[in-house]
Amino acid sequence: FRRLRSTDFERAYEIVTEVTAWLKSKGIRQWHAPLPRENYEQRHERGENYGLFVDGELAAVVSLLAGRPDYWGDVLPEGNFRWLATLAAGRKYSGQKLGELAMSEAEHFLAQEGIAEIYLDCVYNTGKLPQFYASLGYREVLRKDHVFEWGTFDSVLMTKRLNAP
Repeated sequence: FRRLRSTDFERAYEIVTEVTAWLKSKGIRQWHAPLPRENYEQRHERGENYGLFVDGELAAVVSLLAGRPDYWGDVLPEGNFRWLATLAAGRKYSGQKLGELAMSEAEHFLAQEGIAEIYLDCVYNTGKLPQFYASLGYREVLRKDHVFEWGTFDSVLMTKRLNAP
């Protein structure tokens, strides 16, 4: 697990678009479309994209953002936390629990950096995604509808305290 380099960008973005299409095919509305390339590039330039590698190949990606999404701005605290976004494991690695491993590695990395808490959101849909994050120790902060130009999403804000040294 490490911060992605410029040479990792194309494969990282390919994983994001591949997983977006797969989620849509399963009727899971986590992302209405792939994150715009320019947004992912901006994260990349800021050093916020990370990857989990298996046998030297990029297998899963996650973004660890210093900023906060405006649509949760009234709920999120000020302070020492990171926003976890765009967790995706390449479909080639399906069933290998790389999402869980990437989450664990991200949490460990952030704790070592002195970050005290991590936040994320996910669509409720059938409850599978909130259950997934709850199984990793995240707790629900709030559930509410968010209205975007592309639709209304039943969203769940979740958090986890990290064991910073």
